Amino acid sequence: MLLSLCGTMSPISQAIRELISLIATETIGAPTQIYAVTVEQLRDAWKSISQEKRKSVLLYSDAPQMSLIQLIIDSDIPTVISVDDFEEIFAFNVVNSGKDLLTTLRQSTHTAVQISQLMNTSRNLILGPDRYTMSVMELAQDIMHFFSIEPNDEQLENLRTRLGDTTTLRDFMGVTFPQWQPTTDFRETLPREDQDALESVIHGYDPLTKRRPFEVVHWSPRWFQDGDAPDRQLTGPKLLAGPARTIFFGPYIYLPAGQWDCEIHIEFNGCRSDTMALLDIFNGSVLAAVTMRLPRHGIYAVDISFQNPKPDAHLEFRLQILKGAIEGELRLLGVRVKRAAPVEAKEELRLTHAPH
Repeated sequence: MLLSLCGTMSPISQAIRELISLIATETIGAPTQIYAVTVEQLRDAWKSISQEKRKSVLLYSDAPQMSLIQLIIDSDIPTVISVDDFEEIFAFNVVNSGKDLLTTLRQSTHTAVQISQLMNTSRNLILGPDRYTMSVMELAQDIMHFFSIEPNDEQLENLRTRLGDTTTLRDFMGVTFPQWQPTTDFRETLPREDQDALESVIHGYDPLTKRRPFEVVHWSPRWFQDGDAPDRQLTGPKLLAGPARTIFFGPYIYLPAGQWDCEIHIEFNGCRSDTMALLDIFNGSVLAAVTMRLPRHGIYAVDISFQNPKPDAHLEFRLQILKGAIEGELRLLGVRVKRAAPVEAKEELRLTHAPH
């Protein structure tokens, strides 16, 4: 029996994985566990499992690629889907993995986008944050019913003894993973600039974990990289004097598939000579690009539309100057990405001037 679990990189997914393993151990046999994000990984792991051990296999994926998602859908495999709120996904990984904010943000957008694609399939059991206060034994019974596991009286009693009738899922997590640090009030521990930058991303991505449409997200300059110092985040204005080069790039995030409108807000100052620039959106290949002569002065929104065909490929927004500049500076103010209706005609570049 294949027990399939796909979940976000977050506490509930790890707890449900442990719970399903325990259920299997007490009923159909200790499971052989497979972690896979691609069909190739799953195929290789499956081949290595003997026929006898295939009676109990637990497949877990926290960022399945499109090929694996499609296989699960096409095969009509019953799949438990575990999802936390986006803020919890982010906070848990920062606090408990030691990763920096930018790396964690990229991984969090990835897992949220990929798992959301399975949430509207027909054969799933979605377990969200509302389950934390639920009896873990009651939750175990829901999972067994979903997978058509019919325990006998002895197996059920053994499971009840191990889990307890009054133990909640949160209690189960605390006992099973005592090393986890709490994430309560995590956002308040961050500098004000990071709090503000994170707020807009949480607001944009949280609908994905609640089966609601993803509509719009705003990316602060803090999530971008400095083209002159690629290992540093972008801060403050950028002097343009120097050779042709990339001025900024990033943030290597993920979006659902579809048509998107993008506004890149930039402030220009002192660009008196003709400076040509290229703005593009890249995911391994260029999805959209525009060239422009940099305005001399003012705040502008550069509008560009693009089709995102691969939700499992990260996106970056890049600005390059195409020849050396002798003066001027620019400041990235932010990037706003909004879902749009599909369009057939190629969008033309538009500049709108905002007085200041």
